[in-house]
Amino acid sequence: MRFRFPLLIGAILALLAACVSAPTPASQPAIALPKEPQTLNVLTHDSFAVSEELIKKFEADNQVKINFIKGGDTGSALNRLILESISGSVKADVFYGVDNTFLSRALSQNLFEPYKAPALAEIPGEFQLDATNQVVPVDYGDVCI
Repeated sequence: MRFRFPLLIGAILALLAACVSAPTPASQPAIALPKEPQTLNVLTHDSFAVSEELIKKFEADNQVKINFIKGGDTGSALNRLILESISGSVKADVFYGVDNTFLSRALSQNLFEPYKAPALAEIPGEFQLDATNQVVPVDYGDVCI
């Protein structure tokens, strides 16, 4: 089962990366917001954290309620998503937190709907690990042992 809300996928990833998008030029049509708030279910790892202020702003700006589903560490969360996909009972609309160590497994399962984020051109090529645009890089860091 592929994820719903393809336009919101990019929006939530932009939010979680604390990026601010540029105003939409008048030549591009604006995305119509739903009249009633919808729920956006985000499956993520247990250690994911974002400020309540940022969540509330995103919810107000996009007329959506965010429901975070904590799935354990990244491997456990991805396993959960794969099993839900196989059984046809996916609970999440968005998966946040797949890293480069689990990326090939996630992509091989065809779990994600392609989305080319408008700001993708601003991300250095070394961080764009998926030419099919099924995942969008939102951060990076070093792990020192």
